[in-house]
Amino acid sequence: MIRCIAASPDGIFMASGGSDGFVRLWEIETGRLLRSWNASKCALSAEPEVEGRGEHENAKPIVALEWNPNRTNHCLLAAVGKCAVVIATGTEGQRDAGMTEALLSSAKQGGNVSSTKASKAVQWVTVLEKETAVSAFASASGPVSVLRTKADVAKLRWHDKGDYFVTISPKAGAQSVLIHQLSKGNSQQPFSKAKGEVQAACFHPNKPFLFVANQQHVRIYHLVKQAMVKRLISGCRWISSLDIHPSGDHLIVGSLDRRMVWFDLDLSHTPYKTLKYHERAVRAVKFHHRYPLMASCSDDGAVHIFHSMVYSDLTRNPLIVPVKILRGHTIQNKYGVLALSFHPSQPWIFTAGADGCIFLYQDI
Repeated sequence: MIRCIAASPDGIFMASGGSDGFVRLWEIETGRLLRSWNASKCALSAEPEVEGRGEHENAKPIVALEWNPNRTNHCLLAAVGKCAVVIATGTEGQRDAGMTEALLSSAKQGGNVSSTKASKAVQWVTVLEKETAVSAFASASGPVSVLRTKADVAKLRWHDKGDYFVTISPKAGAQSVLIHQLSKGNSQQPFSKAKGEVQAACFHPNKPFLFVANQQHVRIYHLVKQAMVKRLISGCRWISSLDIHPSGDHLIVGSLDRRMVWFDLDLSHTPYKTLKYHERAVRAVKFHHRYPLMASCSDDGAVHIFHSMVYSDLTRNPLIVPVKILRGHTIQNKYGVLALSFHPSQPWIFTAGADGCIFLYQDI
């Protein structure tokens, strides 16, 4: 099963994470596999109680994967078990090598957890040099640091500037949401109490807001004021994913009860539209960062593409029109399409499924 995929912000590379615990780096133009990293082994080696186990024993799946959205920072985040693994991709040229090295220098030294609460919730562990190999590129690539938390990490998400990221551990209670700064190698625990079992989170693209979704609601927090701004009532039974529009004014939420819900954040705390096109659980939803497109994928094996036009004129409501249904994945053990990712600059979409396949649909 391929559980997660992520395209590089320059549109040249794509990374995938599977149930075998490996992160693989692909070249989009040729479909060539460039590099593989055993992120599960790195996560297991960061846990003292499992030292000495075999390489393939108790391999943990990669459940979330995110490429750094900053074009000058060439690194990945992978969620494996109780850990978030920071991986240097080695895809940078000479111009970006210094920027990437500066970003990862603190993480390579083991981090510096500043918050007292966070110090109990997360530990930064340096990956030994032997785990980092030289790739086909000029720079070294591979895992450089492991963030070990108290419970399994289910989701992670970068801030658009590419320094901060958030990790979600639904079973960790008050420690379920942790915010990390990669350049300084430190972590913070923003909440002292748990409000439901957190399922997903994302940052606002240009405001200090954090969107945190539990099973039925999405709460918006102001990180500077440390206060809740708004609570969105989704009407869903179990939220599985969420994504924010590049403008920052609209939010889509996918749920396991087959719904995709659109919120106009300036309009109301209730959904602007509820779309019920899938026959089974919705696994992921995404906005395209350049084109007026959004997509959803589901266990029914289908990917639905929508035209989603947002107008600068605030008096005009967003236009949402179904465009295409993409089918190609086969359903395995009741699981269908588990992940999708838009190409950053083309109207293309990558999909990954339980059948072990990655598809690229062009000119959708």
